[in-house]
Amino acid sequence: DYLIKRLGADRCLRVKLPHKDANKCLQEGVDLKECIEMAESIDPSGIRTGSSMADKVWNTIRQGKREELGIVPFDWVDGNGHPIKFRFRPGEGTVITGYNGSGKSNFAYLLMAWLICTRGDKCFIGSYEESASQILSIMVAHAMGRRLTSNEFSIFKTISSKMLANIVIHDFEGSVRHKDFFENAHYAVRRHGAQFVLLDSATTTDVNLEDKSQVDAFAKECQSFWRKSGAHLLMICHPRKGFDESKPPLKMDVKGSGGLTDLFNNVVTLHRSPGTVGVGSFIVSKQKCGGMMPTVHTHYDRESMRLLQDEDAEVKPWVSLAENPF
Repeated sequence: DYLIKRLGADRCLRVKLPHKDANKCLQEGVDLKECIEMAESIDPSGIRTGSSMADKVWNTIRQGKREELGIVPFDWVDGNGHPIKFRFRPGEGTVITGYNGSGKSNFAYLLMAWLICTRGDKCFIGSYEESASQILSIMVAHAMGRRLTSNEFSIFKTISSKMLANIVIHDFEGSVRHKDFFENAHYAVRRHGAQFVLLDSATTTDVNLEDKSQVDAFAKECQSFWRKSGAHLLMICHPRKGFDESKPPLKMDVKGSGGLTDLFNNVVTLHRSPGTVGVGSFIVSKQKCGGMMPTVHTHYDRESMRLLQDEDAEVKPWVSLAENPF
């Protein structure tokens, strides 16, 4: 290492010997010329030739187009019956925004209930604007397709074993240090295998969203989390105040935007149509992979608290009440 530093790594090659030193190689009849011809450059950390990554490149190609990988929320379809061109992908981050009462938190809980019940995924919830028991009771209604009554404990036990068992939640309400959130989220990923992580919301953390330097640093920590963990990070962010609420807030309207929406892969908006009851939209204003920005018109079903594409669609349980696990 001393010689490399003195001479410069760009002027050196690393020779791999089959024995402890050149003298031993000569004693064993090793052709040192051949070893020298196979010497490798001493590249800085992370610098590689393209050919050395051929296996990884081929595996990436085999997986197919990245924009077609990932999960279409709720199996939503476009006007032609094809899956909408939006995906939640592993190792990415999504900002969820919308005005107060637009259903941001409910959408996040609904998504996680659906992921667990239909796919068997595991989730971590750091939601600090309402109690953990209230959040989980909402998700029970999501899973069942209706609110349970007080005499349906046996059904609740089934849902508990099949859905609640796959949820890790931070049982805390109030302001939270963002570093504590990430520590808990990393733990949930490593210990419990969480694939989706929710922070509800950025406003409940100790990050000053009016301070650009703090926002930029926080956004980089978010990015570091999803890159290291491979989980998908969902973060609810409120829009800046003073906008015409008849118009949906988009990526540049997010409070503390700039650093946040620049680094996050996706930005989606939940918006309720003015003057209507339960009619709204799911609007994608950023999707880094593929660049498509679809809009899905939704209908809020009060009994199940689900968002439906078809107002007249039959609401069915996502959890089987049979003994066999889903």
